Amino acid sequence: TPPGFTQDPEYLPFVNAARSAGLHVHAMGGDPSWAWGGSDWGNWVDEIITFGAFDGIVFDVEPHTLPDWSTKRRNRLIRSYLSALDDASSRAGSLPTLSTVPFWWDDPAFKSKKRLLIEHVLNRSDGIIIMAYRDHALGVDGIIEHSATEANMAAASGKQFIVGVETGFAGLDKVSFAEEGMAAMESELSLVESTFTGYAAYGGIAIHHYGSYSAMAP
Repeated sequence: TPPGFTQDPEYLPFVNAARSAGLHVHAMGGDPSWAWGGSDWGNWVDEIITFGAFDGIVFDVEPHTLPDWSTKRRNRLIRSYLSALDDASSRAGSLPTLSTVPFWWDDPAFKSKKRLLIEHVLNRSDGIIIMAYRDHALGVDGIIEHSATEANMAAASGKQFIVGVETGFAGLDKVSFAEEGMAAMESELSLVESTFTGYAAYGGIAIHHYGSYSAMAP
């Protein structure tokens, strides 16, 4: 859902049709540059609120993809991101907000004010989408292992968590189900479902993204 989407006449009919079919429709957007503040993030949220047809908002900002993340400016970047997230969530008002987070934001290396980065994000969002981008569910370096800490933290906070997986070609084979295909992915995701379905906070699985998902091999 890019900034300026309200100028596209196809949006409202699409959202209304989806909701009439019983689907919940969230606006999703973001850019790493938004982490440094400025007006773009807040203006986008304001546009969504004015539009008035979405069931929630997904913030997909991903500040860790900026070059500054790997420099001495990282702590400053994190503080700026959290401040901007605060503002965006406040502007959203009663509309639920979800934030995308890489699975490694529970690493103590990314603490700020004695809290893990994932804790700060949970405190500023109604839920999280864990980018647990791996092509197997069980065992070391698997989807479940990488989601477990975030899932437990979300549950303890009374916040929703969704497990995200990748279907596009992403460089490393283990990051995506692009090579394995649809049947293999569904088999692995059934294990994820059976692991987390007992959590009241579990919100299901997010597939990134529709274009690559719809083109997957059987």
